[in-house]
Amino acid sequence: MADPLKEALFVVLDVSASMQHHLEEAKEAVQMLVNQKILFHKQDAVGIAVMGSLTTRNTLNEEHGAGNYEQLSVVQVMAPVSFQTVSAVNDVCIADGRADLIDAMCLAMDAVIKFVGTRKFSKRVLLISDCNSPADVNGVQLDEIANQLKASSMVFSVLGVGLDAPHRTPQQEHTLAVLNALEEKVGDNFALMSLARASDLLRALKKRSVRPSTAFRGSLKIGEAHLPVWSWRKVCKTAAVQMKAVSKAALDDEEASKQPDKTVAVERRAYVLARADGDGVAADADEGGVLSTELIEREVKPEDRINAYRYGRDLVPVSSMEEEELKFGVKEKCLELLGFVPQTDVPRHVFMSAPEAVVGDPEKPDAHRAMQALIAALEEEQSVGIARYAPRAAAPPRLVCLWPARKCLWLVGLPFAEEHRAIDWPPPATPRPTAEQLDAAGALVDALTLPRDGEPLRPKDVHNPRLQRTYQCIQHRALAPSGGGNALPPPSARIALPFVPDPALFGRAAPEIRRFGEACVVSEAVEGRKRGGGGERGEAKRLRAEEGDVGVGAPLQLQSSSVVQVDSGKPVDTFWTMLNDETQDLVAKAIAEMSDVIRNLLKRAESAADQFGMKAFACLRELRTGSVHYEEPEAYNALLHELKSEYDESAKSHLWHALKEDVVGGKGHGLITRDETEESEVSVEEAKAFWGRTSAPTQDMPAEAEEQEEEEDEYGDLV
Repeated sequence: MADPLKEALFVVLDVSASMQHHLEEAKEAVQMLVNQKILFHKQDAVGIAVMGSLTTRNTLNEEHGAGNYEQLSVVQVMAPVSFQTVSAVNDVCIADGRADLIDAMCLAMDAVIKFVGTRKFSKRVLLISDCNSPADVNGVQLDEIANQLKASSMVFSVLGVGLDAPHRTPQQEHTLAVLNALEEKVGDNFALMSLARASDLLRALKKRSVRPSTAFRGSLKIGEAHLPVWSWRKVCKTAAVQMKAVSKAALDDEEASKQPDKTVAVERRAYVLARADGDGVAADADEGGVLSTELIEREVKPEDRINAYRYGRDLVPVSSMEEEELKFGVKEKCLELLGFVPQTDVPRHVFMSAPEAVVGDPEKPDAHRAMQALIAALEEEQSVGIARYAPRAAAPPRLVCLWPARKCLWLVGLPFAEEHRAIDWPPPATPRPTAEQLDAAGALVDALTLPRDGEPLRPKDVHNPRLQRTYQCIQHRALAPSGGGNALPPPSARIALPFVPDPALFGRAAPEIRRFGEACVVSEAVEGRKRGGGGERGEAKRLRAEEGDVGVGAPLQLQSSSVVQVDSGKPVDTFWTMLNDETQDLVAKAIAEMSDVIRNLLKRAESAADQFGMKAFACLRELRTGSVHYEEPEAYNALLHELKSEYDESAKSHLWHALKEDVVGGKGHGLITRDETEESEVSVEEAKAFWGRTSAPTQDMPAEAEEQEEEEDEYGDLV
């Protein structure tokens, strides 16, 4: 059976006079096809012939004599695809000859069959013509051609040029009738399509075809039950094109250029710094008789190297055998069910790995039926399975979810605790959108919804622009070497088109976009109402906001807010909403009310670790941040003095000591000093004395804590 990944292709290109306005388009399609084979299918063989040439050069003419297979010229014999194939296509030009289309078909079929012989190749012929060439054939000959195509398992494709024109010539009608009759006789192995449609398929360079192979073959273990399953990867990330280091001189040498990558040998060596007078290395004494302490590089041979783990400031050596133990690999591959959970408990944003399709073993019908029963039950219960998965022996196990679908279970990896990332979201805007804003947003979504028929942004139809641009430049550089002003061409419009908003779609949606913008007005937020050195307060600050003084680089924010009080249920959100209100100055009011919330929470707190204590400390941190940002330190500093006098020597002194520990830990509850804002009257020395410590904490992280955090960041790095 022929190997589908290895192909013998023969291209016949019509160069007769009627093709004058279509030849460049046809050549471009052939060039893209040849370029794909050079990049991804180097073992494929390609031959090229032209029909309608002024000369005749083909083997069938030599075998059958003059008058047969005239004006057909082979410009590239069947051979493994190479740069010469591209050059042969470029050299094709229009001619005034007139060849028989059936003769061209027979020539191409003969060339492919003779080249393949008994070798394992799939066979294909591609003929590009406007069908203005004669097609003289009778019914018997047509049957013979059809039988030969079916017997040889050859695929024959005819790309018609200009066939969608409103008026066709009588010759075109006759030739098309012959081709349609042949298509009916051959069936699926014969295809007639327009060149425009084929060009769209050929212009996108596709990666090498890869046989679908299973990622896992084994059992889905459910307690004591074992369900035989197979899994396939549905998507796989495509790597960027890898370049090879070669010798420039080898590219100019005829022999070396055949394998230029063999002319450069890559050697990796490891070195360590050592003293010249240590470890057995001879050292010369200087004039004073003192040995040199100069550091030199010494090579470390592979047998003298070992991996080490950074543990704090020390390096812990780990042997290769121990390194395997660190991976916590399983002895055997496994897919073991741990239980079921509702689908709502597994949000899509936690999916980690590329999905795999899990089905019952196709070779065991009972396994398929059992899998379908499990899928139906999960869909009915709106549940997913949680399983332990290791696709091969010695691989570390992962947690995965098994999501039910109509034909399979989708297996997707889940994150471990170490892989979760906590995000400190900014305080959300508390006002809900109005009915007008909701209507405008709904109309916007409807107007910009892509059509389901012919939708242009389906992932399977959008090609990687980086890869496409790389292939475009490689092809150009192969035909036009660098130097002499041969700059790379601009990116093809085809590459960038899927990533550019459709002008027609957005033009039709212009009223909805305008309506949404008018309903949801946004503006630059005033940058913290900071005083620019003038020290304005109160009324001056309000006037500055009313005059529209916009902070540069500040985030976009809604113009107004309906929040006028710090809510004890959501103190942080409402506090920041009041601070950021642009229509009125609520800074002092927000700070005073947040201070009251903190006092009430601390009165109800039994310890710093209960819900009231933790909430009070969080509010205190936000109050300090807002007071520094809006340059209002007095109220915050007064609150700290009040808390110290109330809790330092009381029955709840543990709250005050916890607050002091927070400051030492760098969480920034300390007094606001003049170093942080000019409005503060507290010096750094006074802030230190406030805590009764010789080494005063500040808002910044202490050196000891910073050093400890740096060591923790390094913990776990192999060197």
